[in-house]
Amino acid sequence: MPQPYKFDLKIYLYAEKGQLLVEILGKIFEAFTSVPNTKCVLTVIETVEDGRPYLLRNLPVLHLHTRKGDLFYSGDLSNVEKIGRLLQLVEATMTNRKQGSHQDQAQSER
Repeated sequence: MPQPYKFDLKIYLYAEKGQLLVEILGKIFEAFTSVPNTKCVLTVIETVEDGRPYLLRNLPVLHLHTRKGDLFYSGDLSNVEKIGRLLQLVEATMTNRKQGSHQDQAQSER
C-alpha cells in the first residue's frame, strides 16, 4: 500500500492590519481535495513577541508544498479566528476523505 502524499502547510499569523485573501485558501482547499491519497498536516504559528508582532525576515507567511511545486503567499493574515475556522474545515474535509489516518495537532506556544 503506497504511502499517502503529505501536504505540509504552515500559516504564520501576524497581528498587523492586513487582509485575508479567500482566493488563496480556496486554491489551497482545491489542491487538498483534488489529489487522491493525501495526508494533510496543518501548522498554525502565531508570531508574537512581548505582545507585539514578531516579523520573521525572509520567511513567507504561507508556504504550501504540492506535487506541482511550492506555493508562496507573502501577504498579511490578520484575522486569526476566521483563518482557524477555515483551516478546521479543510482539516475536517481531509480527515473525512482519508479515514483512519493519523492527524498531528499543532499546539500554539504562548
